[in-house]
Amino acid sequence: MSYKMSLFTILYNKVKNSYFCQNGFWVTLAFCFDNAFALAFQLLLINFFSKEIYGNYQLCIALSGTVMAFSLSGVRVAVVNYSAQNKDWCLAEALKFQWKIIIALCFAHFGVAWFYFQQKNNVFLLIMLLILGFTSPLINILNTYSSFLQGKKEFKKLSLISLGINFGANFSSLVSIFFLRDPIISIATSQFVRVFMNGILTFRTMRTINIYNIQPETSERKVFRRQSLHFSFLSSMGSALLHIDKVVVDYFLGVSSVADLTIATGITSRIRSFLKNISTIQIPKLAGQSVIEIKKDFSKYIIMLTTMDFLCVLFTYLSSPYIVRFIFPNYADTTGLLQIASGELIFLMLNGYLGGILKAKAQLRSLYPIVVSQYTIKLFLYIILTKYFGITGTIISRILAIIFGTGIISIYAWRYLSIETKKLEKNKTVNQSH
Repeated sequence: MSYKMSLFTILYNKVKNSYFCQNGFWVTLAFCFDNAFALAFQLLLINFFSKEIYGNYQLCIALSGTVMAFSLSGVRVAVVNYSAQNKDWCLAEALKFQWKIIIALCFAHFGVAWFYFQQKNNVFLLIMLLILGFTSPLINILNTYSSFLQGKKEFKKLSLISLGINFGANFSSLVSIFFLRDPIISIATSQFVRVFMNGILTFRTMRTINIYNIQPETSERKVFRRQSLHFSFLSSMGSALLHIDKVVVDYFLGVSSVADLTIATGITSRIRSFLKNISTIQIPKLAGQSVIEIKKDFSKYIIMLTTMDFLCVLFTYLSSPYIVRFIFPNYADTTGLLQIASGELIFLMLNGYLGGILKAKAQLRSLYPIVVSQYTIKLFLYIILTKYFGITGTIISRILAIIFGTGIISIYAWRYLSIETKKLEKNKTVNQSH
Protein backbone atom coordinates (compact mmCIF):
# COMPACT_ATOMS: atom_id res chain seq x y z
CA MET A 1 0.00 0.00 0.00
CA SER A 2 2.78 2.45 0.93
CA TYR A 3 4.38 1.70 -2.43
CA LYS A 4 1.23 2.65 -4.33
CA MET A 5 0.59 5.74 -2.22
CA SER A 6 4.08 7.16 -2.66
CA LEU A 7 4.62 10.88 -3.10
CA PHE A 8 5.39 10.48 -6.79
CA THR A 9 2.05 8.71 -7.36
CA ILE A 10 0.12 11.38 -5.50
CA LEU A 11 1.69 14.11 -7.64
CA TYR A 12 1.19 12.32 -10.91
CA ASN A 13 -0.47 8.90 -11.07
CA LYS A 14 0.64 8.15 -14.61
CA VAL A 15 4.36 8.54 -13.88
CA LYS A 16 6.06 5.17 -13.65
CA ASN A 17 7.62 5.46 -10.22
CA SER A 18 8.43 1.95 -8.98
CA TYR A 19 12.10 2.40 -9.82
CA PHE A 20 12.42 5.50 -7.66
CA CYS A 21 10.30 4.16 -4.80
CA GLN A 22 12.20 0.91 -4.47
CA ASN A 23 15.70 2.38 -4.74
CA GLY A 24 15.12 5.88 -3.38
CA PHE A 25 14.31 4.46 0.07
CA TRP A 26 17.86 3.23 0.56
CA VAL A 27 19.39 6.47 -0.71
CA THR A 28 17.11 8.39 1.69
CA LEU A 29 18.05 6.13 4.60
CA ALA A 30 21.78 6.60 3.99
CA PHE A 31 21.28 10.35 3.60
CA CYS A 32 19.44 10.67 6.94
CA PHE A 33 22.08 8.78 8.91
CA ASP A 34 25.01 10.52 7.21
CA ASN A 35 23.57 13.97 7.80
CA ALA A 36 22.69 13.22 11.40
CA PHE A 37 26.38 12.55 12.07
CA ALA A 38 27.45 15.55 9.97
CA LEU A 39 25.07 17.83 11.90
CA ALA A 40 26.35 16.51 15.25
CA PHE A 41 29.93 17.14 14.14
CA GLN A 42 29.06 20.64 12.94
CA LEU A 43 27.37 21.46 16.26
CA LEU A 44 30.45 20.32 18.19
CA LEU A 45 32.69 22.51 16.04
CA ILE A 46 30.41 25.53 16.49
CA ASN A 47 30.10 25.13 20.26
CA PHE A 48 33.70 24.14 21.08
CA PHE A 49 35.58 26.56 18.83
CA SER A 50 35.48 30.20 17.85
CA LYS A 51 33.96 31.49 14.65
CA GLU A 52 37.46 32.09 13.27
CA ILE A 53 38.57 28.48 13.81
CA TYR A 54 35.33 27.16 12.34
CA GLY A 55 35.74 29.48 9.36
CA ASN A 56 39.31 28.26 8.84
CA TYR A 57 38.10 24.67 8.98
CA GLN A 58 35.45 25.35 6.32
CA LEU A 59 37.98 27.25 4.20
CA CYS A 60 40.26 24.16 4.26
CA ILE A 61 37.40 21.96 3.09
CA ALA A 62 36.59 24.48 0.34
CA LEU A 63 40.19 24.69 -0.87
CA SER A 64 40.55 20.91 -0.91
CA GLY A 65 37.21 20.57 -2.70
CA THR A 66 38.33 23.05 -5.35
CA VAL A 67 41.50 21.02 -5.99
CA MET A 68 39.58 17.72 -6.01
CA ALA A 69 37.22 19.14 -8.63
CA PHE A 70 39.91 18.21 -11.17
CA SER A 71 40.18 14.57 -10.04
CA LEU A 72 38.56 12.94 -13.10
CA SER A 73 35.33 12.58 -11.14
CA GLY A 74 33.48 12.10 -14.43
CA VAL A 75 34.92 8.58 -14.55
CA ARG A 76 32.20 7.60 -12.10
CA VAL A 77 29.40 8.63 -14.46
CA ALA A 78 31.01 6.57 -17.22
CA VAL A 79 31.31 3.61 -14.83
CA VAL A 80 27.60 3.86 -14.02
CA ASN A 81 26.69 3.79 -17.72
CA TYR A 82 29.02 0.90 -18.61
CA SER A 83 28.17 -1.11 -15.50
CA ALA A 84 24.47 -0.78 -16.35
CA GLN A 85 25.30 -2.43 -19.69
CA ASN A 86 27.08 -5.34 -17.87
CA LYS A 87 30.51 -4.25 -19.08
CA ASP A 88 32.21 -5.17 -15.80
CA TRP A 89 35.70 -4.39 -17.08
CA CYS A 90 34.91 -0.70 -16.60
CA LEU A 91 35.83 -0.79 -12.89
CA ALA A 92 39.40 -2.01 -13.42
CA GLU A 93 39.80 0.38 -16.36
CA ALA A 94 38.54 3.29 -14.26
CA LEU A 95 40.95 2.53 -11.42
CA LYS A 96 43.93 2.30 -13.76
CA PHE A 97 42.90 5.50 -15.52
CA GLN A 98 42.56 7.49 -12.27
CA TRP A 99 45.79 6.40 -10.60
CA LYS A 100 47.73 8.65 -12.95
CA ILE A 101 46.33 11.82 -11.41
CA ILE A 102 46.93 11.02 -7.71
CA ILE A 103 50.42 12.56 -7.58
CA ALA A 104 49.25 15.72 -9.35
CA LEU A 105 46.39 16.19 -6.87
CA CYS A 106 48.70 15.66 -3.90
CA PHE A 107 51.16 18.27 -5.14
CA ALA A 108 48.28 20.66 -5.89
CA HIS A 109 47.16 20.39 -2.26
CA PHE A 110 50.71 20.99 -1.06
CA GLY A 111 51.04 24.01 -3.33
CA VAL A 112 47.83 25.60 -2.05
CA ALA A 113 48.85 24.85 1.55
CA TRP A 114 52.24 26.52 1.08
CA PHE A 115 50.68 29.54 -0.67
CA TYR A 116 48.23 30.20 2.19
CA PHE A 117 50.98 29.63 4.74
CA GLN A 118 53.13 32.25 3.02
CA GLN A 119 50.22 34.70 2.71
CA LYS A 120 48.62 34.29 6.15
CA ASN A 121 51.21 32.35 8.18
CA ASN A 122 48.33 30.02 9.09
CA VAL A 123 49.72 26.76 10.49
CA PHE A 124 46.19 25.33 10.92
CA LEU A 125 45.49 25.64 7.18
CA LEU A 126 48.89 24.19 6.33
CA ILE A 127 48.49 21.01 8.41
CA MET A 128 44.87 20.45 7.40
CA LEU A 129 45.61 20.77 3.68
CA LEU A 130 48.60 18.42 3.96
CA ILE A 131 46.37 15.77 5.56
CA LEU A 132 43.65 16.26 2.94
CA GLY A 133 46.29 16.20 0.20
CA PHE A 134 47.43 12.73 1.23
CA THR A 135 43.99 11.21 1.80
CA SER A 136 41.37 12.89 -0.44
CA PRO A 137 42.79 11.66 -3.79
CA LEU A 138 42.94 8.09 -2.44
CA ILE A 139 39.38 8.22 -1.13
CA ASN A 140 38.12 9.60 -4.43
CA ILE A 141 39.70 6.79 -6.46
CA LEU A 142 38.93 3.94 -4.06
CA ASN A 143 35.29 5.03 -3.93
CA THR A 144 34.82 4.23 -7.64
CA TYR A 145 33.37 0.84 -6.72
CA SER A 146 30.23 2.65 -5.49
CA SER A 147 29.52 3.84 -9.05
CA PHE A 148 29.93 0.26 -10.26
CA LEU A 149 27.31 -0.95 -7.77
CA GLN A 150 25.06 1.95 -8.72
CA GLY A 151 25.16 0.89 -12.35
CA LYS A 152 24.16 -2.61 -11.23
CA LYS A 153 21.19 -1.00 -9.44
CA GLU A 154 22.34 -2.49 -6.12
CA PHE A 155 21.18 0.56 -4.18
CA LYS A 156 20.37 -1.37 -1.02
CA LYS A 157 23.86 -2.84 -0.82
CA LEU A 158 25.45 0.47 -1.75
CA SER A 159 23.49 2.40 0.88
CA LEU A 160 24.32 -0.10 3.62
CA ILE A 161 28.01 0.07 2.71
CA SER A 162 27.84 3.86 2.72
CA LEU A 163 26.19 3.78 6.14
CA GLY A 164 28.95 1.55 7.49
CA ILE A 165 31.79 3.68 6.13
CA ASN A 166 30.28 6.97 7.21
CA PHE A 167 29.39 5.60 10.63
CA GLY A 168 32.98 4.49 11.21
CA ALA A 169 34.48 7.74 9.92
CA ASN A 170 32.01 10.09 11.57
CA PHE A 171 31.95 8.24 14.90
CA SER A 172 35.74 8.31 15.16
CA SER A 173 35.68 11.99 14.21
CA LEU A 174 33.04 12.81 16.84
CA VAL A 175 34.96 10.97 19.56
CA SER A 176 38.15 12.80 18.64
CA ILE A 177 36.55 16.24 18.64
CA PHE A 178 34.62 15.61 21.87
CA PHE A 179 37.50 14.27 23.97
CA LEU A 180 40.58 15.84 22.37
CA ARG A 181 39.02 19.14 21.23
CA ASP A 182 41.34 19.18 18.20
CA PRO A 183 39.79 19.56 14.70
CA ILE A 184 43.07 18.51 13.03
CA ILE A 185 43.16 15.11 14.77
CA SER A 186 39.45 14.73 14.11
CA ILE A 187 39.73 15.24 10.34
CA ALA A 188 42.85 13.05 10.16
CA THR A 189 41.06 10.19 11.95
CA SER A 190 38.03 10.46 9.71
CA GLN A 191 40.05 10.57 6.49
CA PHE A 192 42.28 7.58 7.31
CA VAL A 193 39.25 5.48 8.33
CA ARG A 194 37.66 6.24 4.95
CA VAL A 195 40.84 5.31 3.08
CA PHE A 196 41.10 2.00 4.93
CA MET A 197 37.44 0.96 4.57
CA ASN A 198 37.12 2.05 0.92
CA GLY A 199 40.32 0.19 0.08
CA ILE A 200 39.00 -3.05 1.57
CA LEU A 201 35.66 -2.74 -0.22
CA THR A 202 37.29 -1.94 -3.56
CA PHE A 203 39.52 -5.00 -3.30
CA ARG A 204 36.55 -7.16 -2.27
CA THR A 205 34.38 -5.93 -5.16
CA MET A 206 37.10 -6.57 -7.73
CA ARG A 207 37.83 -10.02 -6.32
CA THR A 208 34.14 -10.99 -6.26
CA ILE A 209 33.42 -10.21 -9.91
CA ASN A 210 36.92 -11.24 -11.07
CA ILE A 211 37.06 -8.33 -13.50
CA TYR A 212 40.75 -8.72 -14.32
CA ASN A 213 39.84 -11.74 -16.46
CA ILE A 214 37.63 -9.55 -18.64
CA GLN A 215 39.58 -7.68 -21.30
CA PRO A 216 37.79 -4.98 -23.31
CA GLU A 217 38.52 -4.27 -26.92
CA THR A 218 40.90 -1.41 -27.60
CA SER A 219 38.16 0.65 -29.24
CA GLU A 220 35.86 0.21 -26.24
CA ARG A 221 38.63 1.25 -23.87
CA LYS A 222 39.24 4.40 -25.90
CA VAL A 223 35.55 5.29 -25.94
CA PHE A 224 35.33 4.73 -22.18
CA ARG A 225 38.30 6.99 -21.50
CA ARG A 226 37.04 9.65 -23.89
CA GLN A 227 33.62 9.69 -22.20
CA SER A 228 35.32 9.82 -18.79
CA LEU A 229 37.28 12.91 -19.82
CA HIS A 230 34.16 14.57 -21.20
CA PHE A 231 32.18 13.89 -18.02
CA SER A 232 35.13 15.06 -15.91
CA PHE A 233 35.30 18.35 -17.77
CA LEU A 234 31.59 18.88 -17.22
CA SER A 235 31.74 18.09 -13.51
CA SER A 236 35.03 19.85 -12.75
CA MET A 237 33.70 23.37 -13.28
CA GLY A 238 30.61 22.71 -11.17
CA SER A 239 32.59 21.06 -8.39
CA ALA A 240 35.15 23.85 -8.31
CA LEU A 241 32.52 26.58 -8.15
CA LEU A 242 30.66 24.61 -5.48
CA HIS A 243 33.52 25.48 -3.12
CA ILE A 244 35.05 28.59 -4.63
CA ASP A 245 32.40 30.82 -3.06
CA LYS A 246 34.02 30.38 0.37
CA VAL A 247 37.40 31.32 -1.09
CA VAL A 248 35.89 34.48 -2.61
CA VAL A 249 34.14 35.37 0.67
CA ASP A 250 37.40 34.86 2.58
CA TYR A 251 39.21 37.16 0.16
CA PHE A 252 36.68 40.02 0.37
CA LEU A 253 35.12 39.62 3.83
CA GLY A 254 37.46 37.51 5.96
CA VAL A 255 37.40 34.01 7.44
CA SER A 256 34.64 34.78 9.99
CA SER A 257 32.24 35.47 7.11
CA VAL A 258 33.08 32.00 5.75
CA ALA A 259 31.54 30.58 8.93
CA ASP A 260 28.38 32.68 8.42
CA LEU A 261 28.09 31.57 4.78
CA THR A 262 28.49 27.92 5.78
CA ILE A 263 25.66 28.17 8.31
CA ALA A 264 23.44 30.08 5.88
CA THR A 265 23.87 27.60 3.03
CA GLY A 266 24.49 24.43 5.09
CA ILE A 267 20.89 23.20 5.14
CA THR A 268 20.24 23.82 1.46
CA SER A 269 23.60 22.27 0.54
CA ARG A 270 22.66 19.05 2.33
CA ILE A 271 19.26 18.98 0.65
CA ARG A 272 20.93 19.62 -2.71
CA SER A 273 23.35 16.75 -2.07
CA PHE A 274 20.47 14.41 -1.24
CA LEU A 275 18.39 15.38 -4.26
CA LYS A 276 21.46 15.07 -6.48
CA ASN A 277 21.94 11.49 -5.25
CA ILE A 278 18.28 10.77 -5.92
CA SER A 279 18.60 12.14 -9.45
CA THR A 280 21.58 9.87 -10.23
CA ILE A 281 19.36 6.83 -9.60
CA GLN A 282 17.61 7.54 -12.89
CA ILE A 283 20.76 7.41 -15.09
CA PRO A 284 20.93 3.58 -15.38
CA LYS A 285 17.22 3.49 -16.18
CA LEU A 286 17.38 6.31 -18.73
CA ALA A 287 20.37 4.63 -20.37
CA GLY A 288 18.20 1.57 -21.00
CA GLN A 289 15.19 3.50 -22.35
CA SER A 290 14.62 4.57 -25.91
CA VAL A 291 14.32 8.23 -26.83
CA ILE A 292 10.64 7.72 -27.65
CA GLU A 293 9.96 6.29 -24.18
CA ILE A 294 11.74 9.20 -22.50
CA LYS A 295 9.89 11.80 -24.56
CA LYS A 296 6.57 10.15 -23.80
CA ASP A 297 6.92 10.89 -20.08
CA PHE A 298 8.95 14.09 -20.50
CA SER A 299 6.20 16.64 -19.79
CA LYS A 300 4.88 14.57 -16.88
CA TYR A 301 8.25 14.58 -15.18
CA ILE A 302 8.68 18.31 -15.85
CA ILE A 303 5.43 19.08 -14.01
CA MET A 304 6.14 16.65 -11.19
CA LEU A 305 9.73 17.72 -10.51
CA THR A 306 9.00 21.46 -10.80
CA THR A 307 6.19 21.08 -8.27
CA MET A 308 8.44 19.20 -5.88
CA ASP A 309 11.22 21.78 -6.28
CA PHE A 310 8.90 24.64 -5.32
CA LEU A 311 7.58 22.67 -2.33
CA CYS A 312 11.16 22.19 -1.14
CA VAL A 313 11.83 25.92 -1.47
CA LEU A 314 8.65 26.82 0.44
CA PHE A 315 9.31 24.33 3.24
CA THR A 316 12.92 25.46 3.70
CA TYR A 317 11.95 29.14 3.69
CA LEU A 318 9.23 28.70 6.33
CA SER A 319 11.31 26.44 8.57
CA SER A 320 14.49 28.57 8.45
CA PRO A 321 13.76 30.68 11.59
CA TYR A 322 13.12 27.54 13.64
CA ILE A 323 16.24 25.81 12.30
CA VAL A 324 18.43 28.72 13.37
CA ARG A 325 16.66 29.16 16.72
CA PHE A 326 16.96 25.55 17.84
CA ILE A 327 20.07 24.28 16.02
CA PHE A 328 22.30 27.33 15.49
CA PRO A 329 21.33 29.79 18.26
CA ASN A 330 24.80 31.39 18.20
CA TYR A 331 24.23 32.38 14.56
CA ALA A 332 20.84 34.08 14.91
CA ASP A 333 21.89 36.81 12.48
CA THR A 334 21.98 34.26 9.61
CA THR A 335 18.19 33.64 9.60
CA GLY A 336 17.56 35.99 6.68
CA LEU A 337 20.49 34.55 4.76
CA LEU A 338 19.14 31.02 5.22
CA GLN A 339 15.74 32.09 3.90
CA ILE A 340 17.36 33.62 0.82
CA ALA A 341 19.46 30.47 0.37
CA SER A 342 16.27 28.37 0.16
CA GLY A 343 15.99 29.70 -3.39
CA GLU A 344 18.95 27.47 -4.33
CA LEU A 345 16.56 24.51 -4.34
CA ILE A 346 14.55 25.93 -7.22
CA PHE A 347 14.63 23.68 -10.31
CA LEU A 348 17.16 21.37 -8.60
CA MET A 349 15.48 18.02 -9.28
CA LEU A 350 14.33 19.23 -12.69
CA ASN A 351 17.91 20.15 -13.54
CA GLY A 352 19.12 16.71 -12.43
CA TYR A 353 16.53 14.96 -14.60
CA LEU A 354 17.34 17.00 -17.71
CA GLY A 355 21.07 16.53 -17.24
CA GLY A 356 20.48 12.82 -16.61
CA ILE A 357 18.85 12.46 -20.02
CA LEU A 358 21.81 13.98 -21.84
CA LYS A 359 24.35 12.06 -19.76
CA ALA A 360 22.55 8.73 -20.14
CA LYS A 361 22.47 9.21 -23.92
CA ALA A 362 26.10 10.42 -23.96
CA GLN A 363 25.14 13.80 -25.43
CA LEU A 364 28.17 15.43 -23.89
CA ARG A 365 28.75 18.07 -26.53
CA SER A 366 25.29 19.43 -25.84
CA LEU A 367 26.27 20.00 -22.22
CA TYR A 368 29.49 21.90 -22.95
CA PRO A 369 27.96 25.29 -23.81
CA ILE A 370 25.50 24.93 -20.92
CA VAL A 371 28.18 24.19 -18.35
CA VAL A 372 30.69 26.75 -19.61
CA SER A 373 28.15 29.58 -19.87
CA GLN A 374 26.44 28.78 -16.56
CA TYR A 375 29.62 28.59 -14.51
CA THR A 376 31.30 31.53 -16.22
CA ILE A 377 28.32 33.68 -15.27
CA LYS A 378 28.34 32.17 -11.77
CA LEU A 379 32.01 33.01 -11.18
CA PHE A 380 31.52 36.54 -12.54
CA LEU A 381 28.51 37.07 -10.25
CA TYR A 382 30.41 35.66 -7.25
CA ILE A 383 33.14 38.26 -7.60
CA ILE A 384 30.92 41.26 -8.39
CA LEU A 385 27.99 40.64 -6.03
CA THR A 386 30.14 39.42 -3.11
CA LYS A 387 32.32 42.51 -3.36
CA TYR A 388 29.37 44.94 -3.25
CA PHE A 389 26.63 43.03 -1.39
CA GLY A 390 28.56 40.64 0.85
CA ILE A 391 27.24 37.16 1.68
CA THR A 392 23.78 38.05 0.36
CA GLY A 393 25.33 38.70 -3.05
CA THR A 394 27.11 35.33 -2.95
CA ILE A 395 23.85 33.48 -2.34
CA ILE A 396 21.96 35.44 -5.00
CA SER A 397 24.73 34.57 -7.49
CA ARG A 398 24.13 30.87 -6.92
CA ILE A 399 20.37 31.23 -7.42
CA LEU A 400 20.67 33.25 -10.64
CA ALA A 401 23.14 30.72 -12.09
CA ILE A 402 20.76 27.83 -11.34
CA ILE A 403 17.81 29.56 -13.05
CA PHE A 404 19.89 30.41 -16.11
CA GLY A 405 21.34 26.89 -16.39
CA THR A 406 17.96 25.21 -16.06
CA GLY A 407 16.47 27.32 -18.82
CA ILE A 408 19.30 26.49 -21.23
CA ILE A 409 19.40 22.77 -20.45
CA SER A 410 15.60 22.51 -20.87
CA ILE A 411 15.87 23.82 -24.41
CA TYR A 412 18.76 21.46 -25.26
CA ALA A 413 17.06 18.38 -23.79
CA TRP A 414 13.75 18.97 -25.58
CA ARG A 415 15.54 19.75 -28.84
CA TYR A 416 17.56 16.53 -28.61
CA LEU A 417 14.50 14.37 -27.86
CA SER A 418 12.50 15.94 -30.70
CA ILE A 419 15.25 15.49 -33.31
CA GLU A 420 16.01 11.89 -32.32
CA THR A 421 12.32 10.96 -32.23
CA LYS A 422 11.79 12.33 -35.73
CA LYS A 423 14.79 10.32 -36.98
CA LEU A 424 13.44 7.10 -35.49
CA GLU A 425 9.96 7.69 -36.89
CA LYS A 426 11.38 8.47 -40.31
CA ASN A 427 13.49 5.29 -40.32
CA LYS A 428 10.48 3.29 -39.19
CA THR A 429 8.40 4.68 -42.06
CA VAL A 430 11.14 3.88 -44.59
CA ASN A 431 11.47 0.31 -43.31
CA GLN A 432 7.70 -0.23 -43.48
CA SER A 433 7.60 1.04 -47.06
CA HIS A 434 10.24 -1.54 -48.06
